[in-house]
Amino acid sequence: MCKIKIHNLGPVKDVEFVLNRINVITGPQCSGKSTIAKVVSACSWLEKDAVRRQSLTHVTRELFEQVLFTYHQLDKYPKHDDIEVEYDGDALYVRYTKDSFDVRMADGFEQKSI
Repeated sequence: MCKIKIHNLGPVKDVEFVLNRINVITGPQCSGKSTIAKVVSACSWLEKDAVRRQSLTHVTRELFEQVLFTYHQLDKYPKHDDIEVEYDGDALYVRYTKDSFDVRMADGFEQKSI
């Protein structure tokens, strides 16, 4: 079961929810639906990449910012001082703020030999 928390990123002020296998995000235009989907996509991609490589050495703050802000084009939003993205996935935990970046394998996840 994956959880996501986003605070002060673009139009998203505060959102926290559990990700299911299928998720439906509804809301008015410019309310942050695409921003939420982009954050989930970036975090899921990093999680899959870390599991595939069986390593976290490549998952840096710079890579996270590149995937989230540059690739998903969220760099057009002003960066608030209290921005926070927290992803607690099946295999990966990520917490990003303006001043810190924490990434580790999720509690209970055991890396398997390939």
